[in-house]
Amino acid sequence: MTTVNNEIVIDAPLETIFSFVTRPSNLPQIWPNLAAINDEQLSPDGRYSAKWTYKIAGIPFHGVGEVVELSVNSWFTGKTWGPISSTTKWNFYRQDGKTRIAVATDYQVSLRVLNVLPKSFISKMTAQETNLVLANLQAKYKKVPAVA
Repeated sequence: MTTVNNEIVIDAPLETIFSFVTRPSNLPQIWPNLAAINDEQLSPDGRYSAKWTYKIAGIPFHGVGEVVELSVNSWFTGKTWGPISSTTKWNFYRQDGKTRIAVATDYQVSLRVLNVLPKSFISKMTAQETNLVLANLQAKYKKVPAVA
């Protein structure tokens, strides 16, 4: 199993960010290789499940994911199952009126994927993609200066 860690500060309310990332249908907006979310099931307690399609080097892979643990506006743990299985822990902290997010992902790639793509490529791509997901989330909530 391989682990990727990253952290970012976003100039937006914690509740706004938390609400956005705990709705799977929002994730393709910020996740570059996440091609589609289907069969989204939202629970009243904030958890979810969904089917996903993920593309690596143009090759589609399908699986399922769900939030398995959650403390609203504090943290959640999501798991995915499929050719790429993962456990991702998102932590949210208030920081000077902004939101600091720390993400840690443990993932495992199936032999089926490794037969198509080298592990070194997948490791590098996963680390870069984690950075992009957080950068895209930050850009989504970037404050636009008022026009005079």
